[in-house]
Amino acid sequence: MIRGRSTLILTILVFLALFHAGNATAGWGFGFGWGWEKSGLDLDEGYDLNTVVTVTGTIASVEPGGDGKHMLVTIKEGEDTVVLALGPRWYWNEKGFPLKPGDRLTAKGAKAIGKDGTIYLLTQKVGNSLTGGETAIRSDAGRPFWSGSSRGNGTRPMSPIRRGGGRHGR
Repeated sequence: MIRGRSTLILTILVFLALFHAGNATAGWGFGFGWGWEKSGLDLDEGYDLNTVVTVTGTIASVEPGGDGKHMLVTIKEGEDTVVLALGPRWYWNEKGFPLKPGDRLTAKGAKAIGKDGTIYLLTQKVGNSLTGGETAIRSDAGRPFWSGSSRGNGTRPMSPIRRGGGRHGR
C-alpha cells in the first residue's frame, strides 16, 4: 500500500513539474485579454521578464484600438519596425498622454514576435522626447495597471483579514 501511494505521489509531482506554467511565459494567447487576434499574443498577460528591452524610434502610425483592444503604435528606427502595445484605448485615454505620427519615443517592455511575424513590445513604460512626457503602464513585474488590483498605480490597501487585523487575524 505504501509503495503504491509513493508511486502515485511521485507521478503527480512529475506531472505538475512538467506542465506547470510559470510567470515568465511567452504570451501566446492563453489569457483572457483582448488585442491578440492579429498577433496571436496575449497582450495583457503575456509579459515575459526575460525579454525586456528598450527601443527608440519615430511614430509611423497609431492604431487606436476599440472595444477593449489595445492601442498599437508602430515606431521605426532605420530599417527596424516595432509595434508598441500600449493597453486598451479607454485606459490610454485616461492617461492623457497624446501620441501622433512623427513623435520620437523611447519605450521599455517585453519583446515578442507575433504569429504574423511582427515584432511587438508589450510596453511597460514609454517616453515622448518631443513633449518630454513619460508614463508607466505596467509595473516593473509587467502587471498591467489597467487590470484588476493593478488598476491605477498598482497598489491598493489590503483587507483587515489579509493584513492580520480584524476578528479572524488575531
